[in-house]
Amino acid sequence: MVETLEALAELKVAELIFENKYKNFEFKLNEYQSNNIFEIIKEWNIKYKNVKQITQKLDITDMVFEEGEFNQEKFNIANAQRLRRVEISDLFAATQFLTQNEENETIADIVRLLRNIINDKYEPTLKTLRINGNGFKFQEDWIKTISCMAPSITSLSLPCCSISSFEFTKLCFNFATLTKLDISWSGVKKLNGIWFLHNLEVLDMISLEFEKSEDVMDLFELKKLRVLNITGEGLSNNLQCYLSCNKVLPELRFLDCSCNVIDSNNLEELVQTHTKLEMVVLFGTALERTPQLEIPDRKIELLTVENIQCCIKSTNYFLKASKVNMDFVRQIFSELYNYMNNSEISDTDFKECCMFYIYVINRWNWDVLRDFAFCNLQIIRSRPHLFDFNEKQRLVQVIVRSLPKYNESEPHHMSTHASAWYILDGQEFYRNSNDTINAICEEAANVVMSCKNLENYTPSFCVYLIYKSLHHIKPEPSSLLIGNHYLKMKLIDGVIIFQTTSMSYFQLFTIIKAVCILTYHDRDNCSSAESIFAAEIFIGSVVGLVDHFCEELMREIFVYLINHYISNIDMSVFKKIFKRDCAEVFLPILLDRQSKEQKNVIYYLLALMKESEARNSGNDDKYCIESEIKEIQTSIESFERIDETDHMEVFRWLCRTSESRDVVRWARWCLKTSGLELLEGEEKVGLGEKEEEDDDEKVSKSNENEQEEDEQPDSKRRRVE
Repeated sequence: MVETLEALAELKVAELIFENKYKNFEFKLNEYQSNNIFEIIKEWNIKYKNVKQITQKLDITDMVFEEGEFNQEKFNIANAQRLRRVEISDLFAATQFLTQNEENETIADIVRLLRNIINDKYEPTLKTLRINGNGFKFQEDWIKTISCMAPSITSLSLPCCSISSFEFTKLCFNFATLTKLDISWSGVKKLNGIWFLHNLEVLDMISLEFEKSEDVMDLFELKKLRVLNITGEGLSNNLQCYLSCNKVLPELRFLDCSCNVIDSNNLEELVQTHTKLEMVVLFGTALERTPQLEIPDRKIELLTVENIQCCIKSTNYFLKASKVNMDFVRQIFSELYNYMNNSEISDTDFKECCMFYIYVINRWNWDVLRDFAFCNLQIIRSRPHLFDFNEKQRLVQVIVRSLPKYNESEPHHMSTHASAWYILDGQEFYRNSNDTINAICEEAANVVMSCKNLENYTPSFCVYLIYKSLHHIKPEPSSLLIGNHYLKMKLIDGVIIFQTTSMSYFQLFTIIKAVCILTYHDRDNCSSAESIFAAEIFIGSVVGLVDHFCEELMREIFVYLINHYISNIDMSVFKKIFKRDCAEVFLPILLDRQSKEQKNVIYYLLALMKESEARNSGNDDKYCIESEIKEIQTSIESFERIDETDHMEVFRWLCRTSESRDVVRWARWCLKTSGLELLEGEEKVGLGEKEEEDDDEKVSKSNENEQEEDEQPDSKRRRVE
């Protein structure tokens, strides 16, 4: 994510204020900057020592109290500010202000809590107060007391605050200056006295239930009311109570009657009697698929799920509500999913919906909402040609930035990661540019490094993406991948434990190929201690798996992968490994006569030799042939090891007894690579003379080449694949 200069500056200033680095400087930031910076600071566990600098340097006007923030430090900061807006979003967390009455009901001392927040001197400054009551009751006479503490308040939101009808009447009398009121989920049964709020323009009454027209009759005294929300639970009769009054709100522009009983006649009546009505929300009603109305000289919009455009508009409306109804959003996303899976959907609608999902993920990034959007967005792979380079780039950026930390215990079919990696697997997206490839590889590497089990769906898929994507990065991957010893060892661990898991051959081979491609990109560091250690463990673990390759095809793949790995690393590394572990890893298998395991080890050692010779001579013949392997197997067949002789004796014995020049050459190479030399009389007379000349010439040339490489800069010593 590219941060704006403003955001970076605010973060830096927040750090300096928090660390008391500005204590010798006199200044005070404006309220916009102060509010932004305080939102950053409050995530850092404010201590008493931080309070003074925060109050001196910041002019905070907007404060939200959430779980963990009902402490004296934050109260001190709030009390020093001229607050215009206060929100208590989780009263349940304010435990020091909660008590139990005789009926075992929880009573919240809301007055005492607000006195800790609002400074007496600045009471007239407060304009907006929002309290999420969590269903608690407040102490007696709380309404009158709060109205005195906030005499100039114009917006009051009390969702989930338990309010009786009598208390509601007192509220209207004491807060006569209100222009906005939210009493959703408050339990209010009658609107008696609401006429006191003669300046009210916005009224939210979600999930209230009225029984008869008399309960809402006073509502029609609100001559300035422009927005009315009477969303019900299930199917509410609130709209029917409203219509049965046979009155109108002359300034009403917006009506949300979601989940209410309504028919086409009711809708027609509303539109005809409310001449300024511009929008009606019909979600969850019998009319939620009603086509838009066409009325001459009148513009009115219905929020429905009639088509993709309507679904998008309805979703935007619900997402921007002060309290988002995720059930509504989930149902609309389900409608969008059905529309998107219709093969007759136009390219224009398809693209618009996909871009909307991307917008939602980027704009809100809430867990539940993100899961909906990622799940629905998977269909984007069916029409990737609709998106240009920049749109694909943005898609990858948003997905990578929005992915949560991988949770290994989450079932993959419910996982956001599963949806995201399915999308990114489309080559139209992961091969869009080096930047997108690097971003995908880095996130995939983070998943692999954070998990314990590579055979699970998501990490296994990430290993596959790392292998596949790294083929397309030019000139090289990011620093997170190059030289990442932890990542490489995590993959190698997957090879080591293969025998104890239910990992498939495909998963195993993918891990091996991923190690190969990482090794190739990190070839400049192949001689480091970490690289040699990794190569040693890797080769030993892979060769140790030969017993598991029962089918010929599997063995061929295994042999190919070993040779591919060899080709990516400088021979000097393998000489070190060969000297150290040849006897332990290879020779016991080498003496397993005429077995397929023996054949694989011979192939590996032949491949090493031919790779070395090809690099030193420029010869392209790097791969051994079947006849050479059989010849070596036949030569070894009559060897009998004597106790107390070392494992290398088989090579000396071949040099003394074999009639094959190729076998002797191979045996001599194995000895020399191990740092051993033939003793006088250990080589067959006649056959070895010409061979020795050839070998001496190759060794001489090899030494010359190695000397030249030592004198050359690293960049010239890199082998170009």
